[in-house]
Amino acid sequence: MGPFKIPEKMSAVIYQAIKKLKSYFMAASWNWRI
Repeated sequence: MGPFKIPEKMSAVIYQAIKKLKSYFMAASWNWRI
C-alpha cells in the first residue's frame, strides 16, 4: 500500500476508525437527507 509499511496494530486501529466514520456519515446522511 505504499513505500512504507504500517504496523498491523496501527492499521487495525485506522480500519476501525474508518468504519466508525463511515457508519457515522451514513447515519447523518440518512437523518439529514443530504
